[in-house]
Amino acid sequence: MILSKRSIAFAVLGLFLVGDRLLKWLAATAPGQSKELIPRVFDFGFYPNQKLLFWVDLPPLLAFGVVLAALVLLFIFMVEQKPQDLQPFYFIFGGALSNFYDRGTQGAVIDFLHILNLSTINFADILILLGLAQLIMPLIKSNKSPHLS
Repeated sequence: MILSKRSIAFAVLGLFLVGDRLLKWLAATAPGQSKELIPRVFDFGFYPNQKLLFWVDLPPLLAFGVVLAALVLLFIFMVEQKPQDLQPFYFIFGGALSNFYDRGTQGAVIDFLHILNLSTINFADILILLGLAQLIMPLIKSNKSPHLS
């Protein structure tokens, strides 16, 4: 049986979302405790994040409204797309929906991977970044200038 790109995308999305929810639950069961997975590189722990887009600090209710509006707009935009162009949007929408669920139920997004003392993320964030990369890479490739010899 040959799997289509769409089937593979849904499988990856499903695995990331199940993993994201499971690891968020696991992290939330031991708040205040972290486990060093790779010394000075990766920590696993409970890191509630109330900020929006890494640095924007909004009151929780306003952040909830902004994310809800963004999800509705993204969904409307997705409805207008051709089915073959939707794969990146599935990743973005799925990751955003998982983080939105956290924001609605916990008052903050639950991050669990602390990386190099630089950033704290979760699998939903990785899904969003993968979707954005799928949208941006063709633009970068099409704008490459020819090599001068």
